[in-house]
Amino acid sequence: MKPGDVFRWIEFPRPRFDEIVKARWFVYLGTTGPFAQFAYIHCATTTTQTEHYEPGGSRERSSIWRIRVSEITFFDQDCILDYNEQPFSIPESEIQDALRRGQIEIKGTLPEDKIRMIYKQIMRSDSYSRRILIDIHESLNRFGFSNLKRP
Repeated sequence: MKPGDVFRWIEFPRPRFDEIVKARWFVYLGTTGPFAQFAYIHCATTTTQTEHYEPGGSRERSSIWRIRVSEITFFDQDCILDYNEQPFSIPESEIQDALRRGQIEIKGTLPEDKIRMIYKQIMRSDSYSRRILIDIHESLNRFGFSNLKRP
């Protein structure tokens, strides 16, 4: 996998807000550097609970990207990527194991302009640590994304 890949993890084993194990969609943003003691993949997740982002909703002021199936056709329904949500940092070995077991489906790769847009927005977010931002910046550089502002 590479930055910008979108994948669906069937029965994602780490629910964040409830105990329901369900499928979750992720955008692969980057990984720890090649010399890190432990390799982690940093991912943003999406939500289909768009009502929270409507006027009067609990997250109406969040910085978001509203992903529409009509624009990014490999998504199966409209959803939201909230730049104010903490990223998931998942051990690379866990992702590789889930891929081998068929628990992860790679759905597609975002266009370069969307990857750059996400990077620009997460740079403004308080939810991403400087270390994770540096990992993402270096990963994007390794995959040919140049002229990105360094965290």
